Amino acid sequence: MIDNPAIHHRRSIRLRAYEPDAPLVMKGAELQKFKVVIDDRPGSVIVEYCRALSPAEVQKVMKE
Repeated sequence: MIDNPAIHHRRSIRLRAYEPDAPLVMKGAELQKFKVVIDDRPGSVIVEYCRALSPAEVQKVMKE
């Protein structure tokens, strides 16, 4: 649950092989509206997110 939509979060998605994609930084408000589409049946997607702790962490992730 996102307690503050203004805070930045780091988000990654794992598809098919469950290898994470490159992390993306977005505000909580954007993450709340984030939609996942699963085209394969049966299929699954893992969405991982955590709070970005500081502006320095946000800059680090954006450079990756």
